[in-house]
Amino acid sequence: MNRFIIYDGLPYLLACGRAYAVRWDNAGFTVGNAVDIPVTLDMPIYSEISVKAKCNNLDSIKKANPNKETEPKQKRKAVKS
Repeated sequence: MNRFIIYDGLPYLLACGRAYAVRWDNAGFTVGNAVDIPVTLDMPIYSEISVKAKCNNLDSIKKANPNKETEPKQKRKAVKS
């Protein structure tokens, strides 16, 4: 069973004492990179179902990569003169 923590209102996967950004979509969840957040022994641990019930935003990957573009750039059409 996967274990999750909630930090700053966003869910993170907890594995090997590290927190990993996650994103849920129709296919399930995607694990992102490890993030530097303080993981302590007294943090509550949540299951996937309880995380979905507690968090409005289920995408901590977006926060972990604030400079990464989320939408592809639109191609510009060449203008004939």
